[in-house]
Amino acid sequence: MFTILFSENEKELVRKETMKAKMIRKQREAAKELFRCCFPTVMRLFEYIKQEDHRLLSCLLQAIEAHVLLTKVCGRVKRERKAMPLFTVHDSISITESNRSYLEGVVKEECLRLTGYAPKVEGNLLHPSKLGFPHKEAA
Repeated sequence: MFTILFSENEKELVRKETMKAKMIRKQREAAKELFRCCFPTVMRLFEYIKQEDHRLLSCLLQAIEAHVLLTKVCGRVKRERKAMPLFTVHDSISITESNRSYLEGVVKEECLRLTGYAPKVEGNLLHPSKLGFPHKEAA
């Protein structure tokens, strides 16, 4: 009974979802083509890596990112500023605000040294309300 009453609405919904999927696919293909034009050698390498298992490239890139951040950046910080508080969560490094410009410089320098490119580094202030556990406000 439901299908009979609402089948036209369902068809319209499916049509809209299909159009949305096509639009997303076109945008993704346009981005790939732009990347291929700008970095043809890198794109060929990425396509080669993804031939056997499409998940392999993302795993490799995550491993490289972890190596750069944890081994190179954090390792250098610990050598240069032993007492500096430093915590890592996934691909983020948490520090005190007073060490922000120092860490941004280390990240840029290490990435430049390792890859030839200095990344754009963005910092976010961590507020207790975003931590997910109860806290007391300062009196």
